[in-house]
Amino acid sequence: MPAHCNDGAIFESRLNPDQTIMKSPFSPFRVLMILSAALAMLAPSVTRAANRVWNVGSPGSNTWSTIANWNPSGTPTITDTILFTNVGVSSIVAGGATVGATNNVVDQNLAVGALLFTQTNDFSVGTHTTLILPGVNLFVGSGGLGINNKTNNNGILFGSITNYATITGHGTLLMTNASGLLQASSANGQSRTMAILDMSTLDTLLATNISQVSIGFSSSATTMPRAGGTIFLAKTNVIVAVGTSPQVIIGDNTGNGNSDECILYLGQTNSIYADNIALGRQKQTARIAFGPAFVGSSPSVLIRGHTAGPMVLWTIGDNNSSGSSTSCSGICDFSAGTIDALATDIVVGRGEAASSAATGSGTLTFNSGTVAASTVEIGATASGTATSAGVGTVNVNGAGILSVTNILTLASATSTTAATRGTLNVVNGTVWANSMAAGAGLKSTNNVIAGTLVVTNTAGTLAAPITALNISNATLRLAASQTTTNMAVGLLNVLTGSTTNVINISSAPAISTDPMVIPIVSYSASSGNLGTLGLGALPAATPAYRGYLSNDTTHSTVDLVYTTNHPPTIANIVTNAVDPGLTWKIAIPALATAAGWGDADGDTVTLSQVGPTSNLGTSVTTSGGFILYNGTVNAEDFFSYVVTDGTLTATNKVYLEAAVNPGQTSNITATNVVGGSITLAGAGIPNRTNSVERTTSLTPPITWTPIGTVTNGPNGLWQFTDPSPTSPAFYRAVTQP
Repeated sequence: MPAHCNDGAIFESRLNPDQTIMKSPFSPFRVLMILSAALAMLAPSVTRAANRVWNVGSPGSNTWSTIANWNPSGTPTITDTILFTNVGVSSIVAGGATVGATNNVVDQNLAVGALLFTQTNDFSVGTHTTLILPGVNLFVGSGGLGINNKTNNNGILFGSITNYATITGHGTLLMTNASGLLQASSANGQSRTMAILDMSTLDTLLATNISQVSIGFSSSATTMPRAGGTIFLAKTNVIVAVGTSPQVIIGDNTGNGNSDECILYLGQTNSIYADNIALGRQKQTARIAFGPAFVGSSPSVLIRGHTAGPMVLWTIGDNNSSGSSTSCSGICDFSAGTIDALATDIVVGRGEAASSAATGSGTLTFNSGTVAASTVEIGATASGTATSAGVGTVNVNGAGILSVTNILTLASATSTTAATRGTLNVVNGTVWANSMAAGAGLKSTNNVIAGTLVVTNTAGTLAAPITALNISNATLRLAASQTTTNMAVGLLNVLTGSTTNVINISSAPAISTDPMVIPIVSYSASSGNLGTLGLGALPAATPAYRGYLSNDTTHSTVDLVYTTNHPPTIANIVTNAVDPGLTWKIAIPALATAAGWGDADGDTVTLSQVGPTSNLGTSVTTSGGFILYNGTVNAEDFFSYVVTDGTLTATNKVYLEAAVNPGQTSNITATNVVGGSITLAGAGIPNRTNSVERTTSLTPPITWTPIGTVTNGPNGLWQFTDPSPTSPAFYRAVTQP
């Protein structure tokens, strides 16, 4: 799965010939060049030194370039940390919307060291809304961009609040410093505190070479207790995070968790380059989804590692590093748009390494695009002795494709101590896996509903089967092997209402016996109508493979019974007598019956070719379901025809003979009496046989007595000698049919 990136080019990841690709409209290297040029214009590279605080007490078109709007007064520079505090917040607009009126305007290109919204008041009291004018670039340096605070005043915990800030406009927000954070975290030690940074009405965010995207993240219980946060990205976003792993972290509290969900809402077009993405970690719930403003407008997201190759690790609902009794959960829901993600490892739902009742739950859902990885674990236990369960669910719907080049594991665990569960739902979507495995967890479930599951090698083993395979109008593609049963399940369940379930065979061994029987699905129990299972495509072979599926209830297997394709057969040569001087035709079904067309495989046999000319050169054609001999029959003739079973063919002939009515004689042209014998000479149809008959009287009733036969030569001439003629003797030669 190569990925490449060249300056001025697009990124592309091609997974396999059957899969589509999605392309990012931005090259990070081009973006870096743009940002470098912007930095050169805006300010020299210097270290941040001072805070500059917004100091306007009322909302309105208050510009950043007005020096009196800041404390200390002056135009913001790259040395400044820009702070928006409780001063000058705008009240929420009429109708209860959470976005307040604009209270500050970026009216010219500026570079600042950091931009932080640190107000401690709830959004119901007021918010900050920053407007970036069209064509204006705001660059944020090493201090990063964020809305964050710790509202803990001398140990007195304030009540639950939500801090809200908005960046809007048709301008561009630029970030490119390896120390900079894109952050939204608020905490006061209470269970419901949230910091929300909303950029959904901003045109462009280019955050390249930043350290981390951090939402609702607490590195310790003292620095940011029970942190919570949400970020709405801009319409168009490019994020390249290169700092400490995980480079994108959403919802992680080392202290007690926040009961509200931490969320990253994506924009219309998104490109995220980070080696490690984690959401819903210790004691926290988290989500990634397309922003509500872009649902219905076909949004998309491209996810790669920071160098545009596969990201190293993507965890969704991972409680691995926790040691408490608090569960965590993560949800990635891309169902409103299209995803193109490439990773080395993906883990969906992982429990603690320690033993506890806490779980790690994860869900990945997408309807369009491709998620590709080397390994995917759906439901995992962190260690062999842990009792903490991992509960994972992956939903591949619609036009979605999940491609796993190594191994896809359901309920990954080394023992059943943990109630680990893994579920893969394929509803109209497609899953490609090199192999599938079932861990020792409590339950591994694969549901294929009108979807496609392709497994190159094995899915489960006889020793460790997948707990349940539930199918309805599904398509499976499996390899057939004489040494390994390719799919092993505990329960094979055909759901109610299912009418057709197709198993295509991707590869099969050469036929050693005919027919050959290979178990391809093993089950401990079955439910529903297994008669809906049918054989689809077989691998190419010469001659072609033929076969069917058989449910072996004695051994609890679904078997592939296959053989080579046998050619059709023609049992008889057909000969037809035709009155001399007449044309001839025959209905094709009548010829099939008379000739005995057949096929050992039960294939339909049809006429493939006839003629085009007979042995004597007469045209032979077909029309209206008939074979037509387009000339009069005056002598014996024949033509060839070909039948087919759709693949192989057979050839035979039809003979036509000029018929003679009973009693019709061949012409006797001469007699010769030598001694006591009489020699007759005559002419007739070439190569035809005549019966020579004799009588003593021509007075009716005449009795003709056969005395021998003679065959006409190629020229139609013949001779016959009667060695003991009667007296008198009269002769005739009757041409045989």
